[in-house]
Amino acid sequence: MLKIAMFEDDSVHTRILKDKLKASVQIPYELTVFASMEDFKASYAEENSYDIVFMDIELEHEKENGIQIAHAINQLSPDTQIIFISQYLEYVSSVYETEHIYFINKEQMDTYLPKALDAAIKKLALLKHQYLTFSQKKQLCRIRQNDILYMERNLRTTSVYTRSREEPYTTSLSLQVLKEQLSSCFLLCHRSFLVNLKAVSTFNREEITLFNGCTIPMGRTHYEEFKKAFARTAIDPNS
Repeated sequence: MLKIAMFEDDSVHTRILKDKLKASVQIPYELTVFASMEDFKASYAEENSYDIVFMDIELEHEKENGIQIAHAINQLSPDTQIIFISQYLEYVSSVYETEHIYFINKEQMDTYLPKALDAAIKKLALLKHQYLTFSQKKQLCRIRQNDILYMERNLRTTSVYTRSREEPYTTSLSLQVLKEQLSSCFLLCHRSFLVNLKAVSTFNREEITLFNGCTIPMGRTHYEEFKKAFARTAIDPNS
């Protein structure tokens, strides 16, 4: 599901944008409205992340303007796609001090909102196959998918093992939630293990051996699906 956040302190503009989103977004989405950066940071501390942020530039009750908040979002979540919406065209040049995907004049939302959403969703699709993003001890982790070997779920903690780091990353997110961010090269091989097929050297009905020599268990009910997926990856490494 697409997660969208909105920074807007004007209730009228909030309602208008909500209505236009409903008409423009053709896939399931969840919308959260923020009027302050503190609320946004608190949300991230609870391991919520947002795919797209609609950012008004002049926020009446906020010490920082939308451009300054966008800088903070760039640091908190580099993959979040920011769409500026403002009626003040004098900010057009200033927004380029941030990483963003679009600037929309509020008077032209009907024309440019669908285009901005399309650009953001396409960018997210590209990023999905490059990085995995999650929180670890209230810090955002962003790691390349190709660097991941496998993940293991133990009680309420998931450990993410990589090629480049001796100690695993840890997160409270489940394997299923993490898998939604990953390419089709990642597959459940056991109820507690998710493996990168590109890291697999050999396997049988009981265990999988990775190129680094590590072994992980093969779940009995996962073997047939795993065998088919591994064969597809061997034929087409980009699948």
